[in-house]
Amino acid sequence: METVVHKSPGLEADAVQQQQIHGQSCVIKIDISIKGFLRLHRWESKSKLVGKYPPHIFKQIAVKEYAKRFPRTTFVETGTYKGKMIEAVSTLFTNIITIELAAKLYRRAKRIFANRPHITCIHGDSGKKLKEVVASLNEPAMFWLDGHHCGGLSAKGDLNTPIIAELEIIANHKRAIDHVILIDDACRFDGIDDYPSLEQIEVMCRDLFPHAVFEVEKNLIRIHPQEKNSQRPTVLVQSHVSGLIDMLRIFGSVLVGSVKAFKLPFKYPGEKVADRFY
Repeated sequence: METVVHKSPGLEADAVQQQQIHGQSCVIKIDISIKGFLRLHRWESKSKLVGKYPPHIFKQIAVKEYAKRFPRTTFVETGTYKGKMIEAVSTLFTNIITIELAAKLYRRAKRIFANRPHITCIHGDSGKKLKEVVASLNEPAMFWLDGHHCGGLSAKGDLNTPIIAELEIIANHKRAIDHVILIDDACRFDGIDDYPSLEQIEVMCRDLFPHAVFEVEKNLIRIHPQEKNSQRPTVLVQSHVSGLIDMLRIFGSVLVGSVKAFKLPFKYPGEKVADRFY
């Protein structure tokens, strides 16, 4: 297993189209809403502050990037919470399964996604329910593992995090070598309160997924197959004004000083994209 730990600041990118640049590296262009774009901009300007982890829109972009780099038809999530991740990727997969332990959040998700038959909501502890889900898969999938207890509306199962059981279940699948696994909140893996340390997770993954790449970057743990192209794609986030509300958001951000200047179409980080990622 190859181990790569990225610590450089910057953004990642969504994934709706990809193009070759000079026949070598490729750029993944991502169109997001002005609201999401402004959140990314504010986070990037504050990213040097201690404890300023990426906002949820950043996590959505990371998942979309991997969806483009490793095309899969099935997406499995542990920890539905308020359903933001499922909403963000709902058009990228033909089969989406999400598991939530908190009864109230599960019922909420069932109601929100009731009219989307390709989305299945499951109630229960992902450390146990995931086994049934993985057993039903006939092809490689993308996994977003975020089922740990984080207080608030979330529920606690037998452990604060079922991550060890989840990884073992995925590794036992017949197509395990082709699965893509993203684990949220790498900062929580410190060896305390049922959380293994990052070093323990790495050792475990070396054993469970010996041919995979293991990366820790921007608060996400990433486990994925080797890519044919050794050069990682560059990603570009861009946004376009779609109405009056977007214009008001922009002017409001300018007034409060969180954004100083814009150019049309809005791009981040602009022409210096290759220098700002990874």
